[in-house]
Amino acid sequence: MSKTYRANCANEVFTFKSLSELLAKANEEKSGDQLAGIAAGNNRERMAAKLALADCPLQDFIDHPVIPPEIDEVSRLLLDTYDRDYFRNLASKSVGELRDILLSRTISPAELRNIGKALTPEMVAAVVKLMSNKDLIRLASRIRNVTRLRSTIGEEGVLAIRIQPNHPSDDIKGIILSTLEGLHYGCGDAVIGVNPVIDSVETVSAILKALNQLIEVAKIPTQACCLAHITTQLECLRRGAPIDLLFQSIAGTEAANRSFGINLELLEQGRNAVLDSHQNSPNRYIGNNVMYFETGQGSALSAEAHHGVDQVTLEARAYGVARTLDPFLVNSVVGFIGPEYLYDERQIIRAGLEDHCMGKLLGLPMGCDVCYTNHATADQNSVENLMILLATAGCNFFMGVPGSDDIMLNYQSTSFHDAAFLREHLNLRPAPEFAEWLENNHLNHLDENYTFPSSISDYAKFSRPNLPSVDSPEAQSPSLVANLGQQQGIAYQLPQVSTAARILIGSSGTSYRNETQLKLRIDHAAAVDAVQQQLRLSVDFPTDWQSRWKLFEVSSQVTSKQQYLQRPDLGRKLSIESIACLTELGTHHPDVQIVIGDGLSALATIHQAPGLLDILQTELQNTGLSTGTPFFVRFCRVGIMNNIGDILKPKVIILLIGERPGLATAESLSAYLAYRPSAGHTDANRNLISNIHPGGVTLEVAASRILGLVTQMIKKEISGVELKEVCSQPESLEFSSRNIT
Repeated sequence: MSKTYRANCANEVFTFKSLSELLAKANEEKSGDQLAGIAAGNNRERMAAKLALADCPLQDFIDHPVIPPEIDEVSRLLLDTYDRDYFRNLASKSVGELRDILLSRTISPAELRNIGKALTPEMVAAVVKLMSNKDLIRLASRIRNVTRLRSTIGEEGVLAIRIQPNHPSDDIKGIILSTLEGLHYGCGDAVIGVNPVIDSVETVSAILKALNQLIEVAKIPTQACCLAHITTQLECLRRGAPIDLLFQSIAGTEAANRSFGINLELLEQGRNAVLDSHQNSPNRYIGNNVMYFETGQGSALSAEAHHGVDQVTLEARAYGVARTLDPFLVNSVVGFIGPEYLYDERQIIRAGLEDHCMGKLLGLPMGCDVCYTNHATADQNSVENLMILLATAGCNFFMGVPGSDDIMLNYQSTSFHDAAFLREHLNLRPAPEFAEWLENNHLNHLDENYTFPSSISDYAKFSRPNLPSVDSPEAQSPSLVANLGQQQGIAYQLPQVSTAARILIGSSGTSYRNETQLKLRIDHAAAVDAVQQQLRLSVDFPTDWQSRWKLFEVSSQVTSKQQYLQRPDLGRKLSIESIACLTELGTHHPDVQIVIGDGLSALATIHQAPGLLDILQTELQNTGLSTGTPFFVRFCRVGIMNNIGDILKPKVIILLIGERPGLATAESLSAYLAYRPSAGHTDANRNLISNIHPGGVTLEVAASRILGLVTQMIKKEISGVELKEVCSQPESLEFSSRNIT
């Protein structure tokens, strides 16, 4: 039975009918809580909730779970895994008293660790709601959670960096070149972690093997990871690919994890499989922390799986899941989802500090992807503000993205330059094993005489001594890589490298050069403007093309661009008029229905959708599959596939939708596919082909992959994480131990 809480604020009594309502109303302002309809109605109600929460006994969190364990396996796990014996010392304390204990000067780091083990995630979320930003920094800075795999991170004075060398077509050479750039800046001690465009066993295996070979040949004390779905990684492992770290995004409810295509049993099985593989591996491991988790406030709400619980509390619950699996790395991707969950810089900064403090108190090796998307009210200054605050709070690791611009995920994060700045400015150092490797390879960026790479020739540090020096005329040639492709250095085994990553941009101290900085700001301005552009069907698509395919327009329940950015729930539902329009077509039940959506980039839809639709419609008809009349959905979100599926009942829906504009391109399209989509389907039921644009996945390649998935879906009658895309084996690279100094 729920317990009621009351508090008086400014001569008005406020009542909260449950612990989950109290936690939600006590939260700092978040657009996600407002979207969920659970936020405080005004500042007085928020303060009344904080007053009531401060008086709330910790025992209430045991007696009144915010999500009943009978319906949620995460709740059952959390109630089974806190230190009951130590909690007896705290059970009679209130949340306010706990805050004062945690911030006391006299409490030792060892006591903080013991208290953290005795707290449930909901208790941790509650106490964080009573803390200022300064409090969050103070508490987190006193907690050190050290983990080991091939390197050791988390020690006092250590700041590790993940190299994130993503590429919009998974080009191995481009990935390796971006990795070399990061190594020259002293990055990579946390992990070299690639987000793959294609979640196929063939692609992920090729990336894992290439990174492992580079690490082994160059004797780099770090670990590799390919951030594909856990089931894809485990199949790669079964087929012989090396897995250092097993990655998965996780959330704080069973239903949200189900939308990711995972459950607690799968996570445990995956961890055991990787640990078993390490027993027989020739690779040198100094620890057994083999898991890497990413989280983010708003993920459960995005999956419509939040149970009326606020996003801070749900984030803490995700950390409760993570701590039972002894991970090497955990990070929140704090500004990644969008303004509907964290609206602006103020909310992003607050969330980043909350996440870091909660994770640290719960015993996790917390890092942070300090980031923003180009449809949020944030910019490079926002990233730098939070980055510096978290560094002073003892953050274990940050991302290292070339030029801060992820050209595959189309968002902005921290850069190699940022890593160099933080280490120099705050007197921090890399992981000890990695720092020694940097010294041995003359890559010590903290040396005042060290110069950052500004041309391909600077990668001669990784090559044999008899290769051309950086000052030779040959080394200055812009086609150096192609000309010397047959020679034995790693840098010269990358002929015809193609990457839009912002590498070789040089530096001014530990900052960007002026022209680089201005170019970043110009590209950001263009991306922000691109978000606001709207597609005009009668103007932006050729009239004869529309007539050929009988293209027509419907709309979601969104009525404006601003509402579209803040109300994804309305973008997932058709308007009443649109439902009536589609119902008239609903008797055909085609094999395949193609839908075009504007999404976050009208430019992507304008430039890529017509050509891709032409290929798909023609090829589908040639294969004998029936196709429905294609149509355009204004203010479209991916979840609208379910609504359309319930009306038209096709076997497969293909949704072509604009991705959020990035700095490298605003013309990137995605194709989402689902077999018989209907109400209740989640991302776990869909397949995705992303980065469809001239610099990524071409229209011809995208069409071929889409048709391959459609064929599999109809044959196997499934889609989503259970259906793995089959791709040709990517081109590999071969490194030799003779290549490395």
